[in-house]
Amino acid sequence: MPVKDLRTIELGWPTHPLEHLYRKKPSGYCSHIIGHEGPGSLFALLKEEGLADALSAGKVLLINGILTFSFTF
Repeated sequence: MPVKDLRTIELGWPTHPLEHLYRKKPSGYCSHIIGHEGPGSLFALLKEEGLADALSAGKVLLINGILTFSFTF
């Protein structure tokens, strides 16, 4: 029997290799914008609608240098 009712959606998409942009950190900007939890944010809207209790965003490196960017709520 489950301890709590939990549903998860994970969305992701492939990106180009970003190693050459390590000083500019484009994935960091995306993570910050999507993962921000302040007033007026995506998370605030989802929480207000009862669709999310938490939100995380970031890059994931898969095999053979394939990079995906995903967020979970």
